[in-house]
Amino acid sequence: MLDDAILSCLDHRRLELIVLPTERCNFRCTYCYEQFEQGRMAPPIVSGVKRLISDRVGDLEFLKLSWFGGEPLLAKDVVLDVSSHALAACGETVNFAANVTTNGYLLDQGTFRAFLAAGVRYYQITLDGEADGHDCVRVTANGGGTFDRIWSNLSAMKEVDLDFGVVIRLHYTTGRLQTAERGLERIVDQFGGDSRFSVLLKELARLGGANDDTIVDVGPGEMKVFIE
Repeated sequence: MLDDAILSCLDHRRLELIVLPTERCNFRCTYCYEQFEQGRMAPPIVSGVKRLISDRVGDLEFLKLSWFGGEPLLAKDVVLDVSSHALAACGETVNFAANVTTNGYLLDQGTFRAFLAAGVRYYQITLDGEADGHDCVRVTANGGGTFDRIWSNLSAMKEVDLDFGVVIRLHYTTGRLQTAERGLERIVDQFGGDSRFSVLLKELARLGGANDDTIVDVGPGEMKVFIE
């Protein structure tokens, strides 16, 4: 299986691009490792990415775009421009897949529908438990809470009768297991009957940023209680 994965990475018929349209973010999560140094992708870079896709697509069987940041929806016009170009270039002959890792705050239903039309069909959106716990750590740049708006956007996505996939990444850490558990119960109640939505439980990790010292590992005993 590992050999197949390596061969897949070397296959010239596949092109997978991770694109950061901006490193800026509208959140200031208390555990974030980002520096927010780079602003929007400059127009010549956008043109260069589109040109790369056009130059390569004739030799491809599969093209994948992964949008990351920062918060990519701060430059959603770039995401739409490049994704639409890629979708059109692939046509009926090249399999195209696009995904975005987003905090979900700006993903209103109109934006979501526009993204789907541009071929962006897969989403990862993070929550940090129920509203009370989430809003202690995932705040806007101005210090405001974010849970209610993200939840409203997720619920609006559910109302769209189209094919897509959403992974709700649910963070947990020591001292905040109860809010994570309540958050999981709320997610299951709202989205459990919709196969387009799934949950990824993820312990907060130290990723090398200035806030690493604020993250405390979950002990085995704590995790046992959380699972039960």
